[in-house]
Amino acid sequence: MSEGTTNVAVKIVFEASLGWTGRFEPYTVSLGGTYPDIEIEPVADSGRYLFKIRKTVPNHGVAMIRSVAVEAEAEIQAFWNVLTYLRDDTIVRLEGPVQYEHEGVLRQVEPERGRMSGATMTTGTTARWFELNVEAFNKRYNYDLMKRFNFARGLVDPVSRFLSLYAMLSTVAEDKQAVIDRLIHEEEPTVAWSPSKDGRPETIFTRLRNELAHYREGVSAFRTHDEISLHIARFEWLVGRIVRPRVEAPRSRTGK
Repeated sequence: MSEGTTNVAVKIVFEASLGWTGRFEPYTVSLGGTYPDIEIEPVADSGRYLFKIRKTVPNHGVAMIRSVAVEAEAEIQAFWNVLTYLRDDTIVRLEGPVQYEHEGVLRQVEPERGRMSGATMTTGTTARWFELNVEAFNKRYNYDLMKRFNFARGLVDPVSRFLSLYAMLSTVAEDKQAVIDRLIHEEEPTVAWSPSKDGRPETIFTRLRNELAHYREGVSAFRTHDEISLHIARFEWLVGRIVRPRVEAPRSRTGK
């Protein structure tokens, strides 16, 4: 650092709402590895929390703040994605604009700051839980598959969630429905089979996907939607069983 230069300490702040009734006390998460220290503070009794990442800049001009904000966004996204993957609790979303804190005062980061809309994470965590899961946070993951899995689980509409989860299986199975059904049956041999239009057997989940994608005589879209709503929880569980080993083994061949 040049003589006479004074650095400025700021914190990039992300506000997220937690969809649960408990309270998360103030805590600084220190996971090591590639993760920065992340301060977590409740916002009164609003159910929202501030996630803060410390940065140092030569000044707090717009260009400097934008730079560290984008950097912090990548860090908080990595943290939230792994947290979401490791926990299966309530999904929560980013609220409001990204801010920065200097000398205790919060200010909004100027626009063109990145792509934070729709970020998700899971809740119910405690200081002790973070301490017990440091190793899990620092494992190597297939982040693309992880983010797609988190995104699919965060969809509220059952049909949208079903299609997103099935698309993940299609990627894993190299777009081969026979492989998808084999993977499903390897995890749960009791899943029912039914004959497809061309006579080949297909699992109930592949049948529902095909009913959505193709016209089948005598099949009601309303009935298909009702069946998906009925089976979505089980399907999500099965997809998790199939996908999680591949998320945690990024170098493995997906369809094998």
